[in-house]
Amino acid sequence: MQSFEDRLKEAEDLLARAEAAAAASTETLRAARLKGVSQDRSVEATVGAGGELLDLRFLNQRFQSMAGPQLAATILDAVGQARRKAADAVVDAVRPLEEMTPVFDGMPGAEGGVQGLFKELLAQLPPEPGRRPAADGHLRDEIDDEDAEDGGGHRPATS
Repeated sequence: MQSFEDRLKEAEDLLARAEAAAAASTETLRAARLKGVSQDRSVEATVGAGGELLDLRFLNQRFQSMAGPQLAATILDAVGQARRKAADAVVDAVRPLEEMTPVFDGMPGAEGGVQGLFKELLAQLPPEPGRRPAADGHLRDEIDDEDAEDGGGHRPATS
């Protein structure tokens, strides 16, 4: 059995490592500038780690021939992609802190670690390019597992 002094020393060491990791995460997020490009490659948006819009660039002249709603959708697409990257950067930046934190099973709000903490935020962001949301809200590839279950054949269209 460890003495009180040994346990106290371990706790102080853990606290010092956590403080250093928190400072590093804070600096990483403060300096973060994340870019997203619209699917048609005509708009680039840059956001900070909090998702705030920092810059918007038109990468070609295509925007000049777009109708207002189309241009708005293209801008929102680029901003959404940048915000998805920002959310991923936040999760990555705080992961070292999560790894130091004890697990509190059954404590409300403690399930799922960092991903659980940001579950609502991540659900509000658009899916990554080339992916579509699954019926249960998770992302999946364009080729789904159901094809494998039915032998890889095509399902007839239903009307």
